[in-house]
Amino acid sequence: QMYCELLAEAVRKLKGEQPEPIPTAVIDLGFATYIPKNYIPLSRYRMDVYRKIAVAGDSDGLKQIAGELADVYGPVPDEVKLLLELAELRIEASKQDIKAIVISGRDLVFSFAKDASAQADSLFAKVKGTVRIPDPKTVYLHLPKNYFEPKTIMSVLQKIFSTTS
Repeated sequence: QMYCELLAEAVRKLKGEQPEPIPTAVIDLGFATYIPKNYIPLSRYRMDVYRKIAVAGDSDGLKQIAGELADVYGPVPDEVKLLLELAELRIEASKQDIKAIVISGRDLVFSFAKDASAQADSLFAKVKGTVRIPDPKTVYLHLPKNYFEPKTIMSVLQKIFSTTS
């Protein structure tokens, strides 16, 4: 696998194409995402899957990983699905120049690499909540109290990024 990735990168360089950037956004939503030991018993293989997920550069790569997991280990459990969804959000956030998304109280705090003032309205248009921009690189999205369950907060973030894709 690693050899194939290195070979593909070398071919892209020879063709003069830009290498796919590795998503760098950090997303901390206050809940654990993991691969259960009863799904992939050997820690070495679990670490390999974590690494693959971390370097996946697009949705297709994540779908390929999910397919491989299903082929080798059986149906993908909810914990792994959540991990893959979070990885997809990390990819989308990186495309929007978002460095981090964290929960602070009842706010989702978005830290941008550049001035986000201009794109904030369109980015958060379809989401119920109050947007506050204390500085050009930081956006607070204040959400209702019941929005902070893992599936709900993931759904909110998917809605935010579905408007931009």
